[in-house]
Amino acid sequence: MARYHWLVMLIIMTVCQSCSAQTFTSYTSMVPVVDYDKASTELERREFLHSGESEVMISNQKLQHVHFRLDSANKLRQYHCDIAFILYEFREDQSYYSKSNTYDRNQNILKQISYYDANGHLKGNAEFEDIARLCYEIKDLEKFEEAMNKIDEQEGNYDPNDASENNIIESRFDSKGVLIRSTPISTKDFWDCQNFIGGRP
Repeated sequence: MARYHWLVMLIIMTVCQSCSAQTFTSYTSMVPVVDYDKASTELERREFLHSGESEVMISNQKLQHVHFRLDSANKLRQYHCDIAFILYEFREDQSYYSKSNTYDRNQNILKQISYYDANGHLKGNAEFEDIARLCYEIKDLEKFEEAMNKIDEQEGNYDPNDASENNIIESRFDSKGVLIRSTPISTKDFWDCQNFIGGRP
């Protein structure tokens, strides 16, 4: 009798495992962007919106975060100008000390944001000079850290209006990799991009 119960439990466990395997969706498999390293993916998150659509964010161990949208039928929903994927990449060798983030004091600094079409090809925003990639350079890290912490303390509700200090430079490139222009931006504008709020098409 004990052997019979053991056999029944084994069958139930096998059926449950196979069912869960069939219903699980790996969002990473939906990303055709070759610049994103799928082999080191460690987190997949899906946030449902009021419209019935949702946004998926996938992160990997190489500090890459890819965002894309799905409609209510789980089909790819493009952003503005047929941009389907947004890739945020952070620097491994440059971070700032956050006084507000008690879980992760050392915040890696955003390196660049890139845009891709549904096939994973670099895609520029046709309405804005074919901008396909935004790259960032921080000149004075101490000044940057001080400003970022002030914004952190106010949860993004503080703007130092410091673009004129030329401490953060944003360089814009088109879909062919040609530099369009470089311009100083404020720490608040950078903070928005660092926190996945800015840089949206």
